[in-house]
Amino acid sequence: MNFLWNILPNRWTKYVLEEDRSINNTIMEIATFTQTKNGIRVSDISLEGSRNHKSFDENLISKARMENNKKIKFDLPVSYVLD
Repeated sequence: MNFLWNILPNRWTKYVLEEDRSINNTIMEIATFTQTKNGIRVSDISLEGSRNHKSFDENLISKARMENNKKIKFDLPVSYVLD
């Protein structure tokens, strides 16, 4: 149970702990689900197989592809106005 205190912010403590220092399981579940939802929303938590909530590392290109892109000259037309 101690691991939950590591992921729940202090603001949840007053709701989760009863006056006799017992844990209100319903509020604990709500707090855990809320923190999980927030973690997914800000990409601290990724969901395997998801298109929207995949790992940050999956969005990066590989070193080999980066090196290949460096070798290719991109002749893109750029329009600009000189003053």
